[in-house]
Amino acid sequence: FGSRGFGGARTPKKGKNLHYELHIDFKEAVFGLEKEVNIDSGKVKIKIPGGVRNGSEIKFAGKGMPAKDLPNGDLFITIRYRSPREFEIVRSDIVITKEIDFATATLGDAIEISVVDLENPSGIGKTKIKIPAGTQPRTNVLVKGKGMPGIQGGPQGNALVQLRVVIPKRLNRKQKKLLEEYKKL
Repeated sequence: FGSRGFGGARTPKKGKNLHYELHIDFKEAVFGLEKEVNIDSGKVKIKIPGGVRNGSEIKFAGKGMPAKDLPNGDLFITIRYRSPREFEIVRSDIVITKEIDFATATLGDAIEISVVDLENPSGIGKTKIKIPAGTQPRTNVLVKGKGMPGIQGGPQGNALVQLRVVIPKRLNRKQKKLLEEYKKL
């Protein structure tokens, strides 16, 4: 939690506004939190809603600096957190890059991916998606409702899975023979 400085007009109509950054964990971003923070105007209890976006600025009216015979200024808190290593957060959606081998792309299969899970205390869970037979390189699969929670009761975002087909650089003799037979067919 760090200060970003002060703001305010030349002819004050209220106390000075305060600007801070609050660094939180991913699970706090998913579920929200209530916290008492120490700022220049004293201790303030704040509530961060679940589903808050990284870089969002939240205004707490009247929680800034007091001024004589004037209303208090406002408190502005910018939220900062890191995306989990499993995916990247883009607005309310998450983007997952998943490598699959060429056999899975050709034959199809089910794979497991990490998603936002509102039932898991960490905020991250697993789900399976189907890879259809004949999946081409750079195919995207949309999984609805597995992204960040909606703000103020809005719908949960989606998960976009970017499939990257990995071609092996080396094959053993048996693999090479099977591929050569396939090529002849």
